Amino acid sequence: MRVLVLVADYPSANKIPLMYVHVRNKYYIQDGIDVVVLNFRAKADYVLDGISVITLSTFKRNIKTSNYDLAISHAANIRNHYRFLKMYNSHFPRLLFFFHGHEILKLNVVYPKPYAYMPRNSKVGALFISAYDTFKLYAWRKYFNKLLVKSFFVFVSNYIFREFNRFVKPIKPLQPDQYAIIYNCIGRVFESLQYTPQSTLKYDFVTIRSYLDQSTYAVDTIINTAFKYPNYKFCLVGCGRFFDYYQKPDNVEFLDCYLTHDQIVELLNHSRCALMPTRHDTQGLLACEMATFGIPLITSDIPVCIEVFSEFKNVFLAKTVDNAVELNEDALNALCDGTPYRKCDKYFARNTVKGEIDIIKNMGN
Repeated sequence: MRVLVLVADYPSANKIPLMYVHVRNKYYIQDGIDVVVLNFRAKADYVLDGISVITLSTFKRNIKTSNYDLAISHAANIRNHYRFLKMYNSHFPRLLFFFHGHEILKLNVVYPKPYAYMPRNSKVGALFISAYDTFKLYAWRKYFNKLLVKSFFVFVSNYIFREFNRFVKPIKPLQPDQYAIIYNCIGRVFESLQYTPQSTLKYDFVTIRSYLDQSTYAVDTIINTAFKYPNYKFCLVGCGRFFDYYQKPDNVEFLDCYLTHDQIVELLNHSRCALMPTRHDTQGLLACEMATFGIPLITSDIPVCIEVFSEFKNVFLAKTVDNAVELNEDALNALCDGTPYRKCDKYFARNTVKGEIDIIKNMGN
């Protein structure tokens, strides 16, 4: 069986966008599925972990000789996926859509206000986003209805499924045999390895975000927390312009970089607790990976976190007070003293990506 995976970007040797797509693709090929990735941002073809990644030009050049059983679209956007499917959907017998968040949401409604230095913070930026979202949702509503007979829809949480019905408002409600709720699968190392804190820890709290400038990730609350609790040592990992505009506390070590899964594991083992507050999320995959790994984790008490961490004993849902995470010393000690925790298998491959593989093979048949 041969599938074409459509993505706006993809990991390569020196960057990690949409790593959650690559993680599941590696499971697919291990199960005998021939995976080709169409990376709309790629300028040249390349191979990553045995998976062929091609450009749009390569697809067009080989369209007459490339036979695919299925096209899989992740986080579909109008500029790339919509235009591509409008032109080429007849080349694919079946279509599988994965919904991860922004592509089916009204950003000005559900996302927090951007930081002051971000362009979207301006009135013009907000108006543009609002107009684009109105068009985006209208276009997808009509197109999903047109493609319904050959499509299947996967949502990464119950929360995002509810938001799909709220904002996309499908012309025909999806029936149980047309969609599934399947959480994103975690990286293999977080499933196979166990949190093993070093005898001498470098940090009390570690926070890892790929992009610091999105207010969704609440980096400002972490900085305020560090100012509020100067006796704790914090580590913050990520890229962006945040510290061009915010003062960094002395008890925060900032690593301006991206980390591989193996590097994340090493850093977690040198930390007492993971601190991953969020103002909005659709699953919070990295936090799920940390929790599964077994490190004590503090995140925010918002609905999606209540959903995805309901079965984890090593996760504490904290409140944000005066734009800082409230750290209760007794609760923190109890959380950390509970290690090692029994691993929760909620996000193991057998409970996540295995369901995706079953869907793909059924659609291929």
